[in-house]
Amino acid sequence: PAALVSGFVFSMAHVNVGLIIPFTLVGMVLAYTYEKTGSLYGAMSVHFVFNLVSFVALLLIPEARDR
Repeated sequence: PAALVSGFVFSMAHVNVGLIIPFTLVGMVLAYTYEKTGSLYGAMSVHFVFNLVSFVALLLIPEARDR
């Protein structure tokens, strides 16, 4: 339950209604990663990879930029 709440708060920080559900799930993965590794570095690494994949998608898929 705490990961769900944490994930929801994470999604709300991004201020986009269409991203609430997917970013809640990402936030839950970040909380799970922290729980399993016991370190913020694990969650920070997952967040970095997620942002990197998103950035590369924006570079390579022009249609993704219109959203």
